[in-house]
Amino acid sequence: MGRILYLVLTWAWIFWGGFFFNAAQGAEIYKPAFKTFGIWNQEPLMRLDINLWYPTNRPARELNFSPWIINAAPAGSAAPGPFPLLVLSHSTAGTRYTYHDTASWLASQGFVVAAPTHPRDCMDNMDDLFTWDQITDRMDNIKTTIDFILKDREMSKIISLDKIGLLAYGAGGTAAFFLGGAVPDCALWPGWCKKVGRENPYCRAYMREKIDKMCKAFPKMTADKRIRAIVMVAPVYGMLFGPGSFGKYATPTLVIATGKDSFNERELNSEHLAKFLGAKAQYLELANADAGSLMAPCPPILAQELPELCLSVSEEERNKIHRVLYNAIKAFFDRYLVGKSGGN
Repeated sequence: MGRILYLVLTWAWIFWGGFFFNAAQGAEIYKPAFKTFGIWNQEPLMRLDINLWYPTNRPARELNFSPWIINAAPAGSAAPGPFPLLVLSHSTAGTRYTYHDTASWLASQGFVVAAPTHPRDCMDNMDDLFTWDQITDRMDNIKTTIDFILKDREMSKIISLDKIGLLAYGAGGTAAFFLGGAVPDCALWPGWCKKVGRENPYCRAYMREKIDKMCKAFPKMTADKRIRAIVMVAPVYGMLFGPGSFGKYATPTLVIATGKDSFNERELNSEHLAKFLGAKAQYLELANADAGSLMAPCPPILAQELPELCLSVSEEERNKIHRVLYNAIKAFFDRYLVGKSGGN
């Protein structure tokens, strides 16, 4: 716990005192460009829709992808590269549009960002929830997204093949651990509910039966060595990881916890996993953040349908959280992908 506290204080000094770079001032190095793709996965057969943000020098404007409004240059010519590629994996409650403000900002800072909608684990379809398919399908979606973007005639010209990162939220963070080289270990699950209490969401009868089933048989996990750095925000399924999970894990990783997530408590997920990773990962807690605060502001129709998610924080608080989040993401990927630190 001492090391985690030290890292929290270190990150706080970096953001509020040491260097507070472009995100704090809203400075753009480039303008964000935007385009969408739709491809078919063959095994299993399903459509994978991907949003792509990338640096351009063309002016941005409002783009209407109802109900979402995005500020970007539509399919604009890319700025001269090369740039790192980031795959953005949304949470179960999200889609490829949910974090569009984060993706757009990263593009303005010199990153290519590809965000797929996970077909069976998204706002519109949660058929895979609490199954290994939820995790392994996400892993396949992420690998397929990398394959597709690297083969794209235009994008392949501006992407650094050895500078690929993963920005993952929620269940995306769980998939990210396995893509980084972790293996499942349910050693802690038999005593989990006794320790945390039956009121824990995962310990209610329906979900407990699902986790029991997941812990009876593990799929074969294959890491993707193309991924050189991972930022995971509020990863879930802490009980699927134990003492044997991270022996061969070597991918530079930043684990970001949300202090006010009532479903995926920090102590049982992000902090729990960071302790197992030890010196293999950095840790940051966003004390006032929950799942909804990480998202882009919801369009009015979504805010009406999902007020508990879309309106969980004020816009002022959302902006504060995003400012720290953006700084953390950029500082980490600058160090491990771009090869610089301190925002210089």
